[in-house]
Amino acid sequence: MEPKRFSIWGSSNLLALGISILLFLSLAIVFWAPIFDDAFISMRYAQNWADGTGLVFNPGEYVEGFSDPLWVFLLGVFTKLGFPIEDTARLLGGLSAALVIAVCGLTAGSADGRIRGGRVAALLLALSGEFAYYAVAGLETTLFSVILLTAGLVWQPQPSLKRSLILALLGLLAALTRPEGAIILAAILGSNVILNWRDPGRWVLPTILTSISVGLLLLARWTYYDALLPNTFLAKPFVASQAYLLSALRFLYGYFLVDARYIVCIFALGSLIWYRRNYMILSLASLVGVGLLFMAWSGGHPRFFTPYLPALYLLAGNMMVTLGSRGKKWNLLMITIVLLLASLSIFSTVQRASFLYLGGRDPSGHSFGHAAVGRWLQEHTAPEASVLAWEIGAIGFYSDRRILDTQGLIDREVATLYYENQYNPYIYWIDPGKSRALGAQAVRLLLDRGADYALLEYHGDIYAHVDPRLIVPQDSYRAVVEERGFILFERFVLDVKLPKSFLLYGRPDIVLQPDPN
Repeated sequence: MEPKRFSIWGSSNLLALGISILLFLSLAIVFWAPIFDDAFISMRYAQNWADGTGLVFNPGEYVEGFSDPLWVFLLGVFTKLGFPIEDTARLLGGLSAALVIAVCGLTAGSADGRIRGGRVAALLLALSGEFAYYAVAGLETTLFSVILLTAGLVWQPQPSLKRSLILALLGLLAALTRPEGAIILAAILGSNVILNWRDPGRWVLPTILTSISVGLLLLARWTYYDALLPNTFLAKPFVASQAYLLSALRFLYGYFLVDARYIVCIFALGSLIWYRRNYMILSLASLVGVGLLFMAWSGGHPRFFTPYLPALYLLAGNMMVTLGSRGKKWNLLMITIVLLLASLSIFSTVQRASFLYLGGRDPSGHSFGHAAVGRWLQEHTAPEASVLAWEIGAIGFYSDRRILDTQGLIDREVATLYYENQYNPYIYWIDPGKSRALGAQAVRLLLDRGADYALLEYHGDIYAHVDPRLIVPQDSYRAVVEERGFILFERFVLDVKLPKSFLLYGRPDIVLQPDPN
């Protein structure tokens, strides 16, 4: 007779699932206000495609500055149907997150007992401020999480042909949603071939169909963009240096300290060791491994691991249920640990919400000001104006101006500059001198393209009477002001009153549009 399973909720899966989803929806409402700046990049591509301009950021400039084509396609389709793109992105992300929680919760009733603890995973996910924020931040994060989790739970070492085809489709969808999805696709196909080499009926057709699909995608990309990979791969290269790897490790260390995730990791590792012959456990552990590797490869941004949280929590919950089934004392101990983790998640979520509403920024560290800057440019600059900027998402989306991107996401020449010099602009602190020099070189390249305005970001009191050269990168300031003679528009500084703001420079012959009010 199977021991009674540990449960913090009791025996009702539906009750547990309903409570978890209600908790998540409550947090989603709290974090509904901001949209992550990168999400606006995909939105502008989708909006332009829906409007008939093409799958471009700037009209006529065919550069693939996004790495989530499935997400862009979905947003474009809904926009064509007349739905507002910002709310569509939030709702799709929120629904995907709710589906993830539901899938986790329903695994608690697995008939064959391959994995348990789904209700624990659903509860911890529902209370995660990080998961709730990225669910409604306009990003593809939770859509990717749905695909990953489904693939992890569906995978089998010896699948039927039907299951093999489903897994191949999930792998293909993963590859179209996030860059590391290609690793998931390769792992699905590779494991099927290796484990079933003597039974080609299981893997030949899925492999052929997937290869044809990938080939057609690459052909379409080459035909449209004249490139086989998105431009983002050039703009954010992996830097094979000790400093880069140490930076990634510091991010990982800090990330797993939040909400005491190291405790979750200990239980997840215990689940892997205890159930090392359980193929579903191995599948979920593999997903967590891919998430850790990609987070390290990218230099360590928390949102890159968020899609893998459900797999991590399922592994940990499985071990907690196993230990909780050993007796009353173990059961009480596991319930105490779950409540402790839930309390820490609530505390962390309150901190995130305070940072969001009291600090005037979203949890990614971006200011609400990006949207305000974009709207200001829309009202006060000519429609044909070109604006040089670092954060291009909300500024480009709301201004509808030609954006010259110093990060290189939508500019092949700047991206190539960074790639050839093995420089990742997202991890600029590793080598500040190199960062300043290459940043200024990118600014000069874009100024040569005919920039009318240059936005230089700074932190500080916008009313302080200080030399602008002290609060913006000196090399970029020199390129914009001293070499090109751009002048500072003080009217912009007075209009956009934000904690993190910008200095707007422009050609001396430019006259700003009058205030529409």
